[in-house]
Amino acid sequence: MIKGVTLAVVGFALPAFAAELLPSGPGFAAKYAGDAGIEKDSRVVQVENFEQPDIATLAAQWESVGAKGDMSFTAHVPPGSAGKQSLLMNDVGDSNGEQALWLDGKLVAHLGKGFPKGRWTFDKFEPLKGGGGVRWDDAKGDREHFEVPEGGAPFEGFRWRTVPELNVNYVWLYVYTEKEAGHRIRVWYDDVVVATEYIGPLKDARK
Repeated sequence: MIKGVTLAVVGFALPAFAAELLPSGPGFAAKYAGDAGIEKDSRVVQVENFEQPDIATLAAQWESVGAKGDMSFTAHVPPGSAGKQSLLMNDVGDSNGEQALWLDGKLVAHLGKGFPKGRWTFDKFEPLKGGGGVRWDDAKGDREHFEVPEGGAPFEGFRWRTVPELNVNYVWLYVYTEKEAGHRIRVWYDDVVVATEYIGPLKDARK
């Protein structure tokens, strides 16, 4: 689904393996310079390179699209991409899901049940920090202040799903803002790949 006003892969839980076992460095994308041809790989579930001639053609390939008027194509592309344009968007009971982030093939963040330690400041988790935390209490309709041990408290984990049968169920490209009307934010999307194995960073098509 493409929403004009949100990138998230929603509805799945990653296996609970240790952070040091997560893959990093070149993945199978290294075989496809600029991701050209990667859609033919049997491990790939979905590919979107945003090379359509217009937004209407792009929208026709997705199940649900909102705020098409806030979308446009731009010549900004990731370094090494084989494409010429990207999409610009303006303006089971347990919490053992995990989330990891790689930049240029290097693992830079990994959160799961019990790790890392840190504290919450509203919706921001600050690793390795202790002391005074604050969160919103819906029951009281006000802030709740609490103390966290030095070095932080264990991260609670993610609850991606509530039934074991649920696997990946959709990919959602999304930009969100609570700013007043007229405020503009810009997010560029390009070379989106969803697969059943570690993909790795984009291989430079210029080399």
